[in-house]
Amino acid sequence: MNLLIKGGQILDGLGNPPYKADILISGNKISAIGDFSHRSAQETILTNGSYISPGFIEIRNEADHYLTLFNESHQKKMIEQGITTIIGGFNGCSLSPLIYGDLNIFNQWQDSENININWHSLKEMFNSFKKFPLAINFGTVIGYYTIRRDITLNRRELSEKELEIFSKIIEKSFKEGAFGLSSGLDYSFGYQIPFKEKQIILNLLKKFRKFFAIQPMERKQNPLQVAEEAVEIVKNGVSVIINDFQPVIGCENEYQKALELISLNLTKADIRFDICPYGINVVSLSDFLPQWFKKKGKEGIFNKEKLTAKGQFTTKGRLTVKERLKKEWKNLDFEKIIILNIPKFNYLTGKNILEFSENRGLDEIEGLIELAKLSLNHEINSSGRPLAINGTIGIKNINEELLEKNLMHRQSFISSNFTSLKEEERLPFSREGAFMKFLGFSFVDDQKTALLPIESAIKKITSEPAKFLSLKDRGVIKEGNVADLTIFKEKKIQNVIISGKLAVKEGEFQNIFNGKTLKHYSR
Repeated sequence: MNLLIKGGQILDGLGNPPYKADILISGNKISAIGDFSHRSAQETILTNGSYISPGFIEIRNEADHYLTLFNESHQKKMIEQGITTIIGGFNGCSLSPLIYGDLNIFNQWQDSENININWHSLKEMFNSFKKFPLAINFGTVIGYYTIRRDITLNRRELSEKELEIFSKIIEKSFKEGAFGLSSGLDYSFGYQIPFKEKQIILNLLKKFRKFFAIQPMERKQNPLQVAEEAVEIVKNGVSVIINDFQPVIGCENEYQKALELISLNLTKADIRFDICPYGINVVSLSDFLPQWFKKKGKEGIFNKEKLTAKGQFTTKGRLTVKERLKKEWKNLDFEKIIILNIPKFNYLTGKNILEFSENRGLDEIEGLIELAKLSLNHEINSSGRPLAINGTIGIKNINEELLEKNLMHRQSFISSNFTSLKEEERLPFSREGAFMKFLGFSFVDDQKTALLPIESAIKKITSEPAKFLSLKDRGVIKEGNVADLTIFKEKKIQNVIISGKLAVKEGEFQNIFNGKTLKHYSR
């Protein structure tokens, strides 16, 4: 089958000014670009001067964390935004490798009890997606926490035998196509991952030319400290991406210094960061809660029977749980903390912590304790391990002026942290439409005087992430490349093509499953 796109303005993804041309697609590839005004095809799209760009690439996505690759496999809300490729496995958690073959690690985002899987390795996962096809192109990094959790639940150093297993799992996953490795909020690379594990990780990343993804520790880690970690990794010849690197209110000076630092240290490898155009941080409730509070001692939330919302038990220094939390959270504005998703308690979605607490006759700290208790599921999985703390919250704590400025930064990628949840599960402040929001900022225009010309903005969401990911046949409109295309006009998506097939046609979603699993073998 062939498809002909006529009358468009091509934004090639390389930053060149738009030019008028037609595109002929044969199979899943762009077969020709030129003037085909007198040519016909099996199917023709008349664009009437719309922009034609490569399909948007989201370098960090949550479709795996929220398990929507399975329960909302059509990915309608993603594809309708012009996104054709997503990469998962960030925040230290990935769908593979899984020693025990279960998805309980994802319960902090979404309930996994109704999803059955049949894989352990990355290769087995990719083979499964052949039987259950994808609607969107999907690749993944592997999660440090996923691997380590299956080896041991403790934070102790691994034994020599365990280190050998740890190393073999990472190496096998890299050979099978993982793009890199990610660390989560509870495992700062520079300060909490044991030295021997760091050395294994860095050696394998360098050997297989993969990248390392750092997730800043929300509220706990200075952005300058994050940048210093990135620089140390780069000194080993390993490229880094800092995930969700948002300018949090109160840390603006440190954030600016961090950007200056990473801009000066690009000689041995690349340092990039992703940033969302919405002024809200989306974090799992598990990552938000202090580590000491999640332990199994009498003050811990795992001691569900004893811990009351009033938090009367004493902790270190003879403080009660409530007093210790109040001290730790003294600068929080509880009206700006929004409940996004607590599985099995959907009626709480959209409420802020102040509302939630007042409805129960509690103060804000007591309310957070109560929310933590509601989020905890005491079921035990097949391996005898307790399920993770469930739930997601949003924190409106972003300096939007600085955010807008750094969307244009030469080292930034655009991300949404969005996923195609069911309509009844949709999260407020879900960052839907992030790419169109980015293209709609006043600094993006098709005028030569614009701070960020439209062709440069498109480059930032197409060829630049493709180059970082070593996707050699995507992200650029040229003959021989895969036909992943987005057609839009006046910031509205009209058509989306994935691997040569129309996934969105004249604004109507087609429910086509033509996505591919993407594998990385060299950089």
